[in-house]
Amino acid sequence: MIKKITAFLLMGIMCFFAIQNYQHPQLKFNHGLDRLTHPFDTRVRYRIGQVDNRFGLTETQVIDLSEKAANIWRDGTGKEWFVYDKDARLTINFIYDERQAESDARRDTKFAIDGMVMSHQKQSAKIDSDKQSLDIEFNAIQNQVNHWQSSYNELVSRINGTQDPTIRQNLLNEHQAMLAQKQALDSKVLAYNQKRASFNQFVDEFNQHTQTINTAINNANRRFVARQFHKGIFNGKEINIYEFSSLDDLKLTLAHELGHALDIGHNDDPSALMYSMAGEQDMANFKLKPADIELLNHRGEHDRLF
Repeated sequence: MIKKITAFLLMGIMCFFAIQNYQHPQLKFNHGLDRLTHPFDTRVRYRIGQVDNRFGLTETQVIDLSEKAANIWRDGTGKEWFVYDKDARLTINFIYDERQAESDARRDTKFAIDGMVMSHQKQSAKIDSDKQSLDIEFNAIQNQVNHWQSSYNELVSRINGTQDPTIRQNLLNEHQAMLAQKQALDSKVLAYNQKRASFNQFVDEFNQHTQTINTAINNANRRFVARQFHKGIFNGKEINIYEFSSLDDLKLTLAHELGHALDIGHNDDPSALMYSMAGEQDMANFKLKPADIELLNHRGEHDRLF
C-alpha cells in the first residue's frame, strides 16, 4: 500500500513538473524543492556565485546590477520573471580571464590615447594663438623697420646735399639718433627671431606628437581588432560573465543571459536585448524591444504575455 502511495505521489510530482515545464519552461532551472514549495511562483530564482575580485565589484554592486537587469524584463512586460534567492540553483558567476584582461587593456589604451589627443588639441590651440601673436608682432616690426629705412635714406640724402656746417652737424646728430633707433629695432628683430625659433621648435615637437598619436592609434587598431566573443554564457545551471566594458554594459549582459534563462534564444534586431552582439543598444536607458517580447510570446501558447 505504501509503495502504491509512493508511486502515485512520484507520478503526481512528475506530472506536476511536466505541466510546469510545458506552461512555464523557465521553471526547469529552479530547484525541484522550490517548485514544489512555491507551486504558483513562476519566477526564475537566481543567486550570485563566484565573483573574481579582479573585476573590482562588490557583492552589493553585483546584486544591485542583477536586480536592475531583471527589472528590464519586468518593466518591458509588466511581469516579474526573476527573484534573487541566496539558495537558488541558478548561479551568476564572474570569471576573469583573457577576455576581461583584453577589455581592460583596451580601456586603458583608449584612456591613454584620449589623454594624448586632448593634450594635442591644447597644443594645437596654443600654436594657433602663438602664430597669430607672432604674425602681429612681425607686421609691427616690419612696419617700424620700413619706416626707419625710409627715414634713414631721406636723412642720408639730406646730409649729402647740405654744405652748411651747422645744418650738416644737426643732420649728423639726427643720424646718430637714428643709428641708436636701428640698434633698438635690431634688438626687437633678434627677440622676434628667437621667439620664432622657439615657436618652430614647438611646431616640430607638435608634429612629432602627431606622429606618436597616429602610431598609437594604428597599433591599437591592429591589436584590438573587432571580434565576436561571448561576454557571458548561460549553460542551464550557471550564468558565467567573462567581460564587460562598463556597468551599463554589464547590466545589459546580465539581462541578456537572464533572457536565455527564460528559455529563449537570439533575435535579428541589432537594437534588441536578445541580439547576439552588443553594440547598437542604448546602454544607459535600455528598454525591451518588440523583438525581445516576441521571443517570449512564442515560447509556447500557454505562456503568452498578451
